[in-house]
Amino acid sequence: MIFEVNGVDIVPFAMVGGISWKRINVEGGNGMIMADGTERKDRIAARYEWSFAFKPMTAADQATLLQLLSPRIVQVSYTDPEANDTDTAYYYVSDVPAGYLVQRTNGVEYWGGMTATFSMQPGKAPA
Repeated sequence: MIFEVNGVDIVPFAMVGGISWKRINVEGGNGMIMADGTERKDRIAARYEWSFAFKPMTAADQATLLQLLSPRIVQVSYTDPEANDTDTAYYYVSDVPAGYLVQRTNGVEYWGGMTATFSMQPGKAPA
């Protein structure tokens, strides 16, 4: 699996089991409940939303990752989970919290609990 943000694969930063996705259907205006109670959907498009939970990392690694995610709209090349091939799209990056863990005796600081959500933005160019 790949998930490259502006050409850098961020999968190695992820915790084991820390990557998930969901498909979000974009409904058109023709969906309705029929007289017999059945529901008619009008999906006109679908987009993906990815959630990442990252491993604890040094302050330097976290800064590198945050620089990749800071433009807010980024180009992502990823393994499409439904087609099992590589696709490229623009994604909005949101919700990037982290927590300070510890400073080791050698002076290296570690951060943990960092997560990020990527929401597909079809047709959007990077900001």
